Amino acid sequence: MSGLRPGFWQAARAARGHLAIALGIVTAELGHRLYFTTAMELARKLGVAFAQNRLGHATKMLTQPKLLIIDEIGCLGLDPTQASLLFQVLCNRYERNHAVILTSNKAFCDWADVFAGDAVLASAALDRLLHRSTVLNIKGDSYRLKEKRQAGLFQNQHLPPNPKPPTKKQKT
Repeated sequence: MSGLRPGFWQAARAARGHLAIALGIVTAELGHRLYFTTAMELARKLGVAFAQNRLGHATKMLTQPKLLIIDEIGCLGLDPTQASLLFQVLCNRYERNHAVILTSNKAFCDWADVFAGDAVLASAALDRLLHRSTVLNIKGDSYRLKEKRQAGLFQNQHLPPNPKPPTKKQKT
């Protein structure tokens, strides 16, 4: 399939069944260009481009693909410069009406942490992201954690309790 970056398949194999990856594959199969990256890798690349006075080129490369997938938003904190650069990319894509898929374990109310503690920047980013979007809130254990729990590996560990499905009331 053309349009896929070399690192895409490694990420796809590492995250089998992941919805963002599946949507990326469908996008590529339809002949559209896409770019897959983690939030920290994106921030690192933008920081290097900024330091080398190549930010315009880097931003253009991130704005051109029909779909940009940014994985693991909020897993690691961004510094103020990285947060600002990520915001610029999101704004450019919003203005061009190009799709962005973000994956995050953070609730929207915690996104100030994602944007280096800047609640105003987080609010502006969410304003653009949520304007023309569909939000999928997937609750429960990840497939990795679920497998470990089923194998009994987390019985004495300090992990969140296994969420129990609601019980159905039986008629008497």
